[in-house]
Amino acid sequence: FFFDMRFRSNISNPKLFHQFCQTLHKIYHECVIKLDKNRIRFICRSDLVDGTQVWGSVKTSILFNSFRIESQCNDEIYCAVNLGHLMAAIKSGEHAKDMLVKLNKRGTQPVLHFSISVQSAPGAASDRPRHDIWQDVPVRILNAEQIESLRLPELSAAGVEIYLPPLKELRSIVERMRGISSHMELVADLAGNLTVTFQTPLLSTTTRFKNLHHPAGDGGRQPFQPDPDTKTECRVDIKRFWSFLQCSILSPRSVLCCFVENVALVLRVQTFDEGNLVFYIPCLT
Repeated sequence: FFFDMRFRSNISNPKLFHQFCQTLHKIYHECVIKLDKNRIRFICRSDLVDGTQVWGSVKTSILFNSFRIESQCNDEIYCAVNLGHLMAAIKSGEHAKDMLVKLNKRGTQPVLHFSISVQSAPGAASDRPRHDIWQDVPVRILNAEQIESLRLPELSAAGVEIYLPPLKELRSIVERMRGISSHMELVADLAGNLTVTFQTPLLSTTTRFKNLHHPAGDGGRQPFQPDPDTKTECRVDIKRFWSFLQCSILSPRSVLCCFVENVALVLRVQTFDEGNLVFYIPCLT
């Protein structure tokens, strides 16, 4: 079925594309990318029940122009790719004049073929000769059964949803503790309070954030009247939370933290470029 697929486009924002891949690469080495004419979707998930998952998307027009795609599956293509290889190809064209990518084959191996046009030297005049760089990134095209298995986690409603403080502040706290503690506990209430606690056999330290915001109830149609006694908690692996914090390179507009108590921490990252990432971090028992 691969031979019935066509994909070709210019990458108009290699820096943002690279940042998305860099964030996901902190979670897993491989990612499934769904290509279609409206949105590009990124899916990182483990076969393990308790594995972290990341689902992201960005408008196609933000990353690409002259976008052309054809397939027998509603003009959609799902491909699994090694993020390290993909990042290297994109990085090599970060300052390129033109960067073309297309679905191709090398023998029987499907690849994303990158054709990168660069000037002969940084800062060279426009009349200087240019040279081309070609790179092939192997991909694995998903079949219908594999596509069907890509499902969002089924979770009950969150007990508390709260917007996180600036990620830079959280990064500073977690970075100091990740070398001495294996887990962290987050507790939030509907009065705008969030506490982050780290415990080891020898010490316990807690950081408190106040006056944080909650999303408006009922989609903003009804006044939101929080019950300050309502709170929930989640204990997570500190390395997984640290991996999530790497999304700060995207300069997110907001991060909504949803507590599904004793099940998962769901972190919804909204970027400035009409993109989003959703992290599912399982709670520790």
